[in-house]
Amino acid sequence: MFDDVRHAQASLGGVQLRIAVIADTHLEAETGVALPRSNRRTRAAVGWIRALAPGLVVHLGDVVHPLPALPDQDAAFAAATEIFAPLAGTMLITPGNHDIGDKPNPAMPAAAARAAWAEGWVRRSGPLWQSHRVAGCRIVLVCASLFGSATQAEEAQWDWLGQELAAARAADERVFLFTHYPPFVRDPAEPGHYDNLDAAPRARLLELARQHGVEAILSGHAHAFFLNRVGDTLLHVVPSVAFARRDYAELSRVAPAPEEEFGRNEPGRLGFAVLDVLVQGHALHPVPTEGTEDPAPPPGAFVGLGIHPRRGQAPLLGVPLHHPWSELVALPTNPPTAPFRRRLVRDDRTVQLLWRLGLSRLRIPLDDLEDPVPRARVALLAREGFRFWLATQGVPGAALLDLLVRDAALLEGWEIVLPEADIAAAGAVLCAVPAGRLPARRVLAPMLSTATRPGAAAAALFVGAGLPPDQAPDALRLAPAGAFSGWMARIGRGMDVASGIAAVAERASVLGCEGAVTICLSPTRPDESWTDDEAIAQRILAAAEGAARHNALTVWTDTLLDIDRGYFVRNGLADRRMRPRAAGLALARRQAELPTVR
Repeated sequence: MFDDVRHAQASLGGVQLRIAVIADTHLEAETGVALPRSNRRTRAAVGWIRALAPGLVVHLGDVVHPLPALPDQDAAFAAATEIFAPLAGTMLITPGNHDIGDKPNPAMPAAAARAAWAEGWVRRSGPLWQSHRVAGCRIVLVCASLFGSATQAEEAQWDWLGQELAAARAADERVFLFTHYPPFVRDPAEPGHYDNLDAAPRARLLELARQHGVEAILSGHAHAFFLNRVGDTLLHVVPSVAFARRDYAELSRVAPAPEEEFGRNEPGRLGFAVLDVLVQGHALHPVPTEGTEDPAPPPGAFVGLGIHPRRGQAPLLGVPLHHPWSELVALPTNPPTAPFRRRLVRDDRTVQLLWRLGLSRLRIPLDDLEDPVPRARVALLAREGFRFWLATQGVPGAALLDLLVRDAALLEGWEIVLPEADIAAAGAVLCAVPAGRLPARRVLAPMLSTATRPGAAAAALFVGAGLPPDQAPDALRLAPAGAFSGWMARIGRGMDVASGIAAVAERASVLGCEGAVTICLSPTRPDESWTDDEAIAQRILAAAEGAARHNALTVWTDTLLDIDRGYFVRNGLADRRMRPRAAGLALARRQAELPTVR
């Protein structure tokens, strides 16, 4: 069926196989003049997928919305056949709970899967489980609603799956497994609930994945993005193109806007995904459709597909993770999905945004290594090619040095903020640690504060780091040789970006050390704000151009998400709903134009 896929994908530049992954379309019967919104949005997604011309399309289930017991399910499947006709010959589908019934769960309002409903699926759509050999990969689809059902069909599927995975391993094929329910959404030891597999089948599936080297498991059902890893297996949960689940709107710190229908219609959470199988590893790209009903993708719709840290690329600009980016959130008890117990989930929307914009050089505070939850995310993303810099303030103590020794392999570099009086002491501490145990790239960021800066206006109440570009880093001479690899400069709001970056690059070259520079969006006073998206976009583009021209520098911007309350208010590359602003989209487009960046 897919024999020619490898040849067809050869023009994608290092991509062995491109798979479009769509989930939870929830199509309805088309009986009236006005077509259901889910159907209109899915038609648009089909148009976008056709424009991409992937080698394969996989639907992760919940093809239709009416449950099997409802009389209009047949008509909904008829609509699905017509909508997906343009993808015929390239599309594989695994059933979801709306298609054949839920996994066994007495606390749910919908009935569990039944043999008659499964037989109906087979008549309409094909096997409950299947596999295909494509471009050196084995594509495996399993029926999640059977897991935990204690039926003959479940055991038959388990037997088949074990044999199929063993055969793939014997043939040295890479395995990608697709199923509707995620094995878990936060932790492999989490209790069973509406959005995961129950403990026993989950453990069995993950053990099979471990034994046979499954590269990735892709799931839907939650209508939200999640990323996890167990051993060498990555687990991706893909959003819906039709609607967002209202319960997961609790992840946002911002109340839903009226047009977002209490979270159901939040545009930034709608879309599909593209899975690029690379020679080494794979890259999952979120493709946000924003709820569009236009089957013609707009310019820039696929701008992020060529940028991914798995490709060995780093972005032109690094970004700071000021806001919490891996928080655990307890969803409230509320029917129908969680009437009696809270579900504890992790907010992975920042990771989804970073992938969308092609941002993978990240500055984190010490909190993210001290706290085991974000540290686990750092470890996962570092393994996937993200480049982390730790920023700390003050002379490093024993506890910090122990932490840096432990986590040096996770870090590309270390930014150390110091007042001039502490530079010599900090340098002596760093030189006392045996070579190779700390991150080799250690950048001195001279501390700035209105408390110590002569002539500063007390009302400014500013604390930051980095020298103006026209000041030589004389402070480096206060430290022993080898303590620092370079220094941090700071281009404030009132400074020209292009000339400032050029000045830093020149000084770094003359001094023979590493140069780093932060491009500020922050206002000069805490009571000021800057929310001019077009002007911010121009500043970010100037920073990107400077970084491309002087690629020996490490260039940062000081804002990823909006700082929309408190002090120094400014817009960033995306708003607090994780929707890219003009600056974020402009930066993504510029990065996509460059085939390689440092």
